[in-house]
Amino acid sequence: MAGLYPLSRMQQLDENGELLIGARLFLFDGGTTTPRVGYRDSSLTTEHPNPIVADAQARIPLVYLEDGFYRQRLTTASGVVVFDDDGIPVVSTTVGGTGTSVDPNSTMKTRDIKIRFDDQPIDGYVRLNGRTIGSVASGATERANADTQSLYEELWSYPNVAVSGGKGASGPADFTANKALVLPDCAGRGIFGMDDMGAGARGILTAATIANPTLVGSYGGSQQVTIAQANLPVYTLTGGSGSVSVSGTTNGNNVGHTHTFSGGTGSMNRSNPHSHSITYPTSTVTPAQVVGGASAFFWTSTAGGNTGDTDINHEHGFSGTTDGQNQNHSHTFSGSGSATLISIGSGGSGTAVTNLPPVMLFMVYIRL
Repeated sequence: MAGLYPLSRMQQLDENGELLIGARLFLFDGGTTTPRVGYRDSSLTTEHPNPIVADAQARIPLVYLEDGFYRQRLTTASGVVVFDDDGIPVVSTTVGGTGTSVDPNSTMKTRDIKIRFDDQPIDGYVRLNGRTIGSVASGATERANADTQSLYEELWSYPNVAVSGGKGASGPADFTANKALVLPDCAGRGIFGMDDMGAGARGILTAATIANPTLVGSYGGSQQVTIAQANLPVYTLTGGSGSVSVSGTTNGNNVGHTHTFSGGTGSMNRSNPHSHSITYPTSTVTPAQVVGGASAFFWTSTAGGNTGDTDINHEHGFSGTTDGQNQNHSHTFSGSGSATLISIGSGGSGTAVTNLPPVMLFMVYIRL
């Protein structure tokens, strides 16, 4: 059964009220990018071309459609999208018809995101995988087909979406010029809300982690991070006290040297009278030879004894110099003390820390 397309014989205007002469109407089956035939007559025998072009008064001709759901996309003569609507039921002219049920696949519009337990392309969508879309002659790697034009033109205006060869005057112009457009790349990335969400920046996501946290499609974050010393919590080392003992030998010294010394005996009190022993020559002599007219004598015996006891407090001082030392030698030493100014060597390896929470993976699609 057939129904009349509701924009039949209606003029199409732009946002300024200007006539959209030569506007192009594309029709698709609901929820797909499969072209849908529009007919010139209610008996559905004579087909319109697709797209259907508005006349010199910007009117869409009479168009009849088979029952079911359809998608409509209107562009200007130069290809700028005016609207793109999906899931529209055909209002049938059949008397006593039962009506048309809602098509669950026709509720998505261009740029809507679908998350699906899948890993293959699906009709009416492309995957957000960083590959390209464009016209049939564009050589696009994700999808090269005329049905990508609406998405192409809507993504083209975003500054972080690139076009092969650089952007030209407009999205329609670049599509017609067969330039491929690079899709946003969601591979390996979570989906987060923008920092402003249209209501002013929150400062939750900042330029420190994302270059432009208020621009849709911005990238950021890191799979791994390396923790710097400045990022460690404040800490105090414990167990750093103790005793230190040392021993060893000085370096050898081969320079001749002596050591001076001085001091005194302890004082002797009166309760300990004492004496000093002495030795001296006797007065007995033996004549010897005469040398030079004079007689020389030699001591031939000695005598000894002790001084008398003394009970006067006194002490004896002494001083002198050791013999010279000119042989290589060293001095041993030993000691002990408390541990202070201990230096602790560096440790760690600087290995990056995984920054990824537990996740489950799905495919992310965007509507053509």
